[in-house]
Amino acid sequence: MPAAGDPRKRWKLSPVDVKARADYVKYGKARDVMLAATHARHAPWFVVDFNDQRRGRLNLIAHLLKQLPEREAAPPKFELPPLKAGPAREHVPKKFLVRDTY
Repeated sequence: MPAAGDPRKRWKLSPVDVKARADYVKYGKARDVMLAATHARHAPWFVVDFNDQRRGRLNLIAHLLKQLPEREAAPPKFELPPLKAGPAREHVPKKFLVRDTY
């Protein structure tokens, strides 16, 4: 038994899963044919390795971000009116302040 008597995780397989496992090689070949037939420059296919879920998610996010064009946002245009007096120092109770680290 695992620590603290937790029940073990089990795969829940249906008859469809068992059949799919038997046809795994055929599905892989069909996928490869489909990718080759439908891949186009204007609509390319990309496949992410999700054998490691965490890495797969991070790689997917990084890939999607790389697809976006880099551009700088134009800074908003506004005018600040001059202050009537110099800036005043705020008085915040110490219990609310974050302690300086640097």
